[in-house]
Amino acid sequence: MQHLAGAGLFILYLVAWLLLAMQILFIPEPSAEHSKPASVQGENIAIEGAGKLKIVYFAAAFSMICFFTGVIIIPQHFHKMSIGAAETGYFLSFISLVAVFAAALMPRIVARIGEYSTLYAAFICYTCAHLLFSAASGIPLLLQVGY
Repeated sequence: MQHLAGAGLFILYLVAWLLLAMQILFIPEPSAEHSKPASVQGENIAIEGAGKLKIVYFAAAFSMICFFTGVIIIPQHFHKMSIGAAETGYFLSFISLVAVFAAALMPRIVARIGEYSTLYAAFICYTCAHLLFSAASGIPLLLQVGY
């Protein structure tokens, strides 16, 4: 059973390669009309907008670092708690499932509280999750942290 669970985890990577191949085959390149340089007046607007996007890009990169730091630390932490590889895989899958649902809710959250408030809320949630994870001593609390 352990062998099947370990092999099943690598199916995710196989699916990712399949999706990459489908993207290359079926999604067309942008037309030349979309890649024309902006006019001088439009260029100034693009530069101002780019400054605002740098904050969002930085926050997104830092957010991914926080998320994947937890994902990397979890197997080591679970091993110290004598939790098996299959249970660790299920827990990581559960966290990913929660992340998918959270991503689906993101447009509604942004519309309700705004972009910057959403970023602040995300980092507050990361902080709480990491603090609870570090204090958790068993699976029941870890499941609540993962959610």
